[in-house]
Amino acid sequence: MTKLLTLSILILLGISCSESDIDKEAQQITKLELENTAGYEWFISEYQNYEPDNILINSINNNLDTDEKLLLFIKPSCQCRGTQKDFPQLMKSIDLATIPQNKLEIYSMKEDYTHPYLNEIQFSELPQAYLVKSGKIRYSIFDSLNNYRTDDENLENKDKVEFYLSQAMNK
Repeated sequence: MTKLLTLSILILLGISCSESDIDKEAQQITKLELENTAGYEWFISEYQNYEPDNILINSINNNLDTDEKLLLFIKPSCQCRGTQKDFPQLMKSIDLATIPQNKLEIYSMKEDYTHPYLNEIQFSELPQAYLVKSGKIRYSIFDSLNNYRTDDENLENKDKVEFYLSQAMNK
């Protein structure tokens, strides 16, 4: 009887500690919420320390059309370069380029979570950032950054996330 009771308790604990499908939904957050959310402690430091290229920032300078927006997907507590370096650098570039917050949708999630754009966007790595125009994905900022960072040694500014933000704005 004791073994059965112990087994029952372990099963109940296992069920209560596992993620449910409800927990696997991306949560839309603002930049301010991100700065104050557990798992994003690294964000403020990298954001404050990054010095973007002002020429590139000036070329972006609130250059979004009325039917464009940026979709950003970020994973909390990730130690990868994209999350802890590239994402805060992109956010600082967006802020310095005076892109309004109402043109941003930021989602906190893990790779296997669902999100509102699942029919249009599937990815296996985070972070991700997309320029959307008239409801269609037009440019992937982090895919371009990661592709050129490793493949094109002659590309000027290839390590500057604001370069790819500028490229997105000119598509």
